Amino acid sequence: MTFDQAVNNGDSSVSMPLWERLAAERRASRERQVAQWQPGPIPDPKPGQTYVRSVPQQSGLLTQEQICITNSSPSQLLRQLSSGAWSAETVIRAFIARTTIAHHLTNPLTEVFFESAVHDAQRLDQIFRETQKPVGPLHGLPISLKDVVHISGQDATLGFVCRIGCVSKTEDRLVTKLRQAGAIFYCKTNVPRTLMSGECVNYIYGRTSILFNTLLSAGGSSGGEGSLISLGGSPLGIGSDIAGSIRTPANFNGIYGLCPSPDRLPGHAAENADGSMVIRAINGPLSRSIDGLEVYTRMLLSLNPWDWDFGSAAIPWREAEYSLGRGQKRRLCFGFMPHDSVVLPNPPILRGMAELRNALIRAGHQVIDIDPFDGRELAEVAFRVFFATGGEEITRALEILDEPLIKEAKKPDPATKISVLEYESCAAKIKALRQKYLDL
Repeated sequence: MTFDQAVNNGDSSVSMPLWERLAAERRASRERQVAQWQPGPIPDPKPGQTYVRSVPQQSGLLTQEQICITNSSPSQLLRQLSSGAWSAETVIRAFIARTTIAHHLTNPLTEVFFESAVHDAQRLDQIFRETQKPVGPLHGLPISLKDVVHISGQDATLGFVCRIGCVSKTEDRLVTKLRQAGAIFYCKTNVPRTLMSGECVNYIYGRTSILFNTLLSAGGSSGGEGSLISLGGSPLGIGSDIAGSIRTPANFNGIYGLCPSPDRLPGHAAENADGSMVIRAINGPLSRSIDGLEVYTRMLLSLNPWDWDFGSAAIPWREAEYSLGRGQKRRLCFGFMPHDSVVLPNPPILRGMAELRNALIRAGHQVIDIDPFDGRELAEVAFRVFFATGGEEITRALEILDEPLIKEAKKPDPATKISVLEYESCAAKIKALRQKYLDL
């Protein structure tokens, strides 16, 4: 059975394998929850219509106030919320309404907890009425979460059917602290199973596409975040990145993403972290504006994450350096490299890079052309680390329900398993490569 056949099969297939039936039941449950919050019947795109960017605003399902709210940048939302001009409940209901439309168009959602989000908003509004003060620096701001982020009461399936019903036992402290600062969480978003794919597809939740062309992938692995945010269903989302998992969806969906250096911003709680210390995943924000990236970074660092997250360096927001780098106060320096000898850009990408390079020069910034290097040496050692276990953990997960692997993910190969000594050798090689490219 193909992926699309499996997804389109309903609960009526009595002969379904168990994994298929469980996936179908979870999809049906998600769709029922989303439908309960739709502002009205959402029309299907016309035959051949793949460009859906304008649908949420032109659907007639959102009020003018809801359109205004969901088109606002995170800093604008915070100003309106902290002044009492908009209530937290009004804002979250607006984003929920737009999210249901976005989901109908590109399928970005996994876990849906709209009702608890409204209750959280009502609690914030009650406190505001009693004190005339916002609860924290993120008072009432809706934030969506990539499926991998752990939040109390919700699954983190990573696209594995065998993880359905495995509710996160320990909430990531990042989530807890942001909630205490006033943020409201209301949904989680789709990922490719195993996360090791530039696609956004799994057997539980299906495929996620982009607003520019619903036949194209939203990217991975934070593809659900990219797609939802681009359609205005979320003002700010949290993704994760190792090898482009924030950057690729930001690119594909026409939004902004920040992939910070390791130790700069908090990620998983220690209880939810994996064992890799050589090539580490990071968490970072995605938004339709650079404003959103600044709001997230500035506000998160104001919470002193180094006091509660073992992996965060004690580096506060540095306003003086930030101000120096803005506008014409200081000339910035950009390095341009046409390719990495592994992936060769298509002509439109090369043209865009050239236009950007010329625009930066006209604006008075410094541009340095960097000779292409052999990125194969980076890829070779990286993949030895990525597949150091021979995919044993993936194989074990798939065997629980005899799930097939999606074709977009690399099949586990026991032959790639390496010893601890070989792993240490890879780590030493990576350190040498990092020094090499720092010197360049």
